[in-house]
Amino acid sequence: TGEGACALAWLLGEPATLEEEAVLEMLEHVLVYGEGAVLESVLRADSRSKGLAYGQLFTERREWVFLVNVDEVTERDASGVERLVIGELERLVRDGVPRSLVRGAARSIELEGREMLLGPRRGLDLFDAVLDRWMFANDPLAELDRVETVRALAERIEGGSRILEETIDRLLLRNTHRLTLVVLPNDSV
Repeated sequence: TGEGACALAWLLGEPATLEEEAVLEMLEHVLVYGEGAVLESVLRADSRSKGLAYGQLFTERREWVFLVNVDEVTERDASGVERLVIGELERLVRDGVPRSLVRGAARSIELEGREMLLGPRRGLDLFDAVLDRWMFANDPLAELDRVETVRALAERIEGGSRILEETIDRLLLRNTHRLTLVVLPNDSV
Protein backbone atom coordinates (compact mmCIF):
# COMPACT_ATOMS: atom_id res chain seq x y z
CA THR A 1 0.00 0.00 0.00
CA GLY A 2 0.95 3.65 -0.32
CA GLU A 3 1.46 6.34 2.24
CA GLY A 4 -1.12 7.32 4.80
CA ALA A 5 -1.31 9.41 7.94
CA CYS A 6 -0.64 8.87 11.62
CA ALA A 7 -2.42 10.93 14.27
CA LEU A 8 -1.82 11.00 18.00
CA ALA A 9 -4.53 12.62 20.08
CA TRP A 10 -4.86 13.16 23.82
CA LEU A 11 -8.04 14.01 25.71
CA LEU A 12 -6.76 16.52 28.26
CA GLY A 13 -9.87 17.13 30.30
CA GLU A 14 -11.23 20.50 31.28
CA PRO A 15 -8.68 23.10 32.40
CA ALA A 16 -9.46 24.13 35.97
CA THR A 17 -7.87 27.58 35.96
CA LEU A 18 -6.81 30.34 33.61
CA GLU A 19 -3.20 29.46 34.43
CA GLU A 20 -3.73 25.86 33.35
CA GLU A 21 -5.20 27.15 30.09
CA ALA A 22 -2.11 29.33 29.65
CA VAL A 23 0.20 26.36 30.30
CA LEU A 24 -1.59 24.30 27.63
CA GLU A 25 -1.54 27.17 25.16
CA MET A 26 2.17 27.70 25.78
CA LEU A 27 2.80 23.98 25.26
CA GLU A 28 0.95 24.13 21.94
CA HIS A 29 3.35 26.84 20.78
CA VAL A 30 6.44 25.06 22.11
CA LEU A 31 5.51 21.66 20.67
CA VAL A 32 3.75 22.24 17.36
CA TYR A 33 3.08 25.88 16.60
CA GLY A 34 5.64 28.52 15.98
CA GLU A 35 9.28 29.02 15.17
CA GLY A 36 11.38 26.04 16.24
CA ALA A 37 8.45 24.03 17.62
CA VAL A 38 9.97 20.86 19.07
CA LEU A 39 7.78 18.17 17.51
CA GLU A 40 7.70 20.00 14.17
CA SER A 41 11.53 20.04 14.08
CA VAL A 42 11.97 16.41 15.16
CA LEU A 43 9.40 15.08 12.70
CA ARG A 44 10.86 17.09 9.81
CA ALA A 45 14.32 15.70 10.54
CA ASP A 46 13.09 12.08 10.71
CA SER A 47 13.19 10.02 7.53
CA ARG A 48 9.95 8.14 8.32
CA SER A 49 7.73 11.11 7.57
CA LYS A 50 7.62 14.35 5.64
CA GLY A 51 7.13 16.20 8.90
CA LEU A 52 4.26 17.45 10.96
CA ALA A 53 1.16 18.03 8.87
CA TYR A 54 -0.37 19.95 11.74
CA GLY A 55 -0.66 19.99 15.48
CA GLN A 56 -3.29 21.78 17.44
CA LEU A 57 -4.81 22.30 20.84
CA PHE A 58 -8.58 22.13 20.42
CA THR A 59 -10.17 24.42 23.00
CA GLU A 60 -13.70 24.87 21.65
CA ARG A 61 -15.11 22.03 23.71
CA ARG A 62 -15.48 21.53 27.44
CA GLU A 63 -12.67 18.93 27.43
CA TRP A 64 -9.61 20.03 25.51
CA VAL A 65 -7.81 17.83 22.98
CA PHE A 66 -4.20 17.96 21.80
CA LEU A 67 -3.53 16.52 18.34
CA VAL A 68 -0.38 15.75 16.36
CA ASN A 69 -0.97 14.67 12.77
CA VAL A 70 1.76 13.35 10.48
CA ASP A 71 1.10 12.83 6.77
CA GLU A 72 2.89 10.67 4.24
CA VAL A 73 3.70 7.79 6.58
CA THR A 74 3.88 4.16 5.54
CA GLU A 75 2.22 1.44 7.60
CA ARG A 76 5.66 0.16 8.61
CA ASP A 77 6.79 3.59 9.82
CA ALA A 78 3.65 4.65 11.73
CA SER A 79 4.67 2.97 15.00
CA GLY A 80 8.12 4.53 14.68
CA VAL A 81 6.57 7.96 14.35
CA GLU A 82 4.55 7.34 17.52
CA ARG A 83 7.71 6.24 19.38
CA LEU A 84 9.53 9.31 18.07
CA VAL A 85 6.86 11.70 19.39
CA ILE A 86 6.68 9.96 22.77
CA GLY A 87 10.47 9.82 22.99
CA GLU A 88 10.76 13.55 22.32
CA LEU A 89 8.15 14.31 24.98
CA GLU A 90 10.13 12.15 27.44
CA ARG A 91 13.31 14.02 26.53
CA LEU A 92 11.62 17.37 27.21
CA VAL A 93 10.47 16.17 30.63
CA ARG A 94 13.97 14.91 31.45
CA ASP A 95 16.07 17.75 29.97
CA GLY A 96 13.61 20.62 30.21
CA VAL A 97 11.85 22.80 27.68
CA PRO A 98 14.30 25.29 26.10
CA ARG A 99 13.75 28.71 27.66
CA SER A 100 14.13 30.39 24.26
CA LEU A 101 11.00 28.52 23.12
CA VAL A 102 9.15 29.61 26.27
CA ARG A 103 10.04 33.26 25.59
CA GLY A 104 9.01 32.92 21.94
CA ALA A 105 5.71 31.27 22.87
CA ALA A 106 4.94 34.00 25.42
CA ARG A 107 5.65 36.73 22.83
CA SER A 108 3.52 35.00 20.22
CA ILE A 109 0.57 34.56 22.59
CA GLU A 110 0.90 38.18 23.69
CA LEU A 111 0.78 39.34 20.06
CA GLU A 112 -2.27 37.15 19.41
CA GLY A 113 -3.95 38.72 22.44
CA ARG A 114 -3.15 42.22 21.22
CA GLU A 115 -4.48 41.43 17.77
CA MET A 116 -7.69 40.17 19.35
CA LEU A 117 -8.10 43.39 21.34
CA LEU A 118 -6.77 45.85 18.74
CA GLY A 119 -7.11 44.14 15.35
CA PRO A 120 -9.69 44.85 12.66
CA ARG A 121 -11.93 41.98 13.85
CA ARG A 122 -11.50 42.85 17.53
CA GLY A 123 -15.19 42.80 18.40
CA LEU A 124 -15.78 39.44 16.71
CA ASP A 125 -12.58 37.86 18.08
CA LEU A 126 -13.29 39.04 21.60
CA PHE A 127 -16.92 37.90 21.39
CA ASP A 128 -15.79 34.46 20.18
CA ALA A 129 -13.28 34.09 23.03
CA VAL A 130 -15.75 35.27 25.68
CA LEU A 131 -18.55 33.09 24.27
CA ASP A 132 -16.39 29.93 24.40
CA ARG A 133 -15.73 30.54 28.09
CA TRP A 134 -19.33 31.49 28.91
CA MET A 135 -20.82 28.43 27.16
CA PHE A 136 -18.98 26.13 29.58
CA ALA A 137 -19.86 28.11 32.72
CA ASN A 138 -16.40 29.68 33.02
CA ASP A 139 -15.75 33.32 33.78
CA PRO A 140 -16.25 35.03 30.40
CA LEU A 141 -14.21 38.07 31.41
CA ALA A 142 -11.16 35.99 32.35
CA GLU A 143 -10.19 36.10 28.67
CA LEU A 144 -9.26 39.74 29.21
CA ASP A 145 -6.54 38.63 31.68
CA ARG A 146 -5.08 36.03 29.31
CA VAL A 147 -2.01 38.00 28.22
CA GLU A 148 -1.11 38.92 31.83
CA THR A 149 -1.54 35.29 32.88
CA VAL A 150 0.82 34.11 30.12
CA ARG A 151 3.35 36.81 30.98
CA ALA A 152 3.33 35.80 34.67
CA LEU A 153 3.63 32.13 33.69
CA ALA A 154 6.66 32.86 31.48
CA GLU A 155 8.31 34.71 34.38
CA ARG A 156 7.68 31.75 36.69
CA ILE A 157 9.24 29.37 34.17
CA GLU A 158 12.24 31.68 33.70
CA GLY A 159 12.60 31.57 37.50
CA GLY A 160 12.98 27.79 37.45
CA SER A 161 9.44 26.40 37.55
CA ARG A 162 9.10 23.07 35.71
CA ILE A 163 5.36 23.45 35.17
CA LEU A 164 5.63 22.77 31.42
CA GLU A 165 7.61 19.58 31.96
CA GLU A 166 5.21 18.46 34.71
CA THR A 167 2.25 19.11 32.43
CA ILE A 168 3.82 17.16 29.54
CA ASP A 169 4.39 14.25 31.92
CA ARG A 170 0.91 14.36 33.48
CA LEU A 171 -1.29 15.18 30.46
CA LEU A 172 0.63 13.61 27.58
CA LEU A 173 2.95 10.85 28.80
CA ARG A 174 0.93 9.39 31.70
CA ASN A 175 -2.47 10.16 30.19
CA THR A 176 -4.33 6.94 29.40
CA HIS A 177 -6.80 8.85 27.21
CA ARG A 178 -4.55 8.78 24.15
CA LEU A 179 -5.47 7.63 20.68
CA THR A 180 -3.08 6.64 17.92
CA LEU A 181 -4.84 6.42 14.58
CA VAL A 182 -3.16 5.21 11.40
CA VAL A 183 -5.03 5.80 8.16
CA LEU A 184 -3.77 3.94 5.08
CA PRO A 185 -5.01 3.80 1.50
CA ASN A 186 -6.78 0.64 0.41
CA ASP A 187 -5.67 -0.36 -3.07
CA SER A 188 -8.55 -2.81 -3.48
CA VAL A 189 -11.27 -0.16 -3.30
